[in-house]
Amino acid sequence: MKRQFGLKYRLDPTPSQEARLRVRAGHARFVWNHALAECLAAWERGERVPRYGTMAGWIIAA
Repeated sequence: MKRQFGLKYRLDPTPSQEARLRVRAGHARFVWNHALAECLAAWERGERVPRYGTMAGWIIAA
């Protein structure tokens, strides 16, 4: 029988580390929202929604 279990971890960053984590989370949110907007625009135009590889290429090209 296969047993599954989960582990929980808790971060306790210093104030400077917390600030850097917040900035990185903001960057990730910006990239996600931009990709989502592009996908929704393509959907509205009746085009195919871009795949992950295409969207990853946008990040590298920028």
